[in-house]
Amino acid sequence: MAGWYDRFYGVSLNPDTEVLPLIGSKEGIMHICMTFLQEGDEALIPDPGYPTYRSAVQLSGATPVTYTLSADNDWQPDLAALEQGTCLKSN
Repeated sequence: MAGWYDRFYGVSLNPDTEVLPLIGSKEGIMHICMTFLQEGDEALIPDPGYPTYRSAVQLSGATPVTYTLSADNDWQPDLAALEQGTCLKSN
């Protein structure tokens, strides 16, 4: 995998410390949440979004905070609205 990234993207990766083969995306999302989140943390969850985001955050002990995505913004986060908290939904 590291060799492929180097050949196709010119990105050098250490296969021992920077490559983690996974069965699928759910496993990877769970690993990330368990690594970086803990009880008392909050994590932003897009809506609509992949249901695994919320589940993995909850399993880590953190609190999911949902924010709205819309076609009006090409389904991209509205960073100004996030900063102001106007697009956040109560959970």
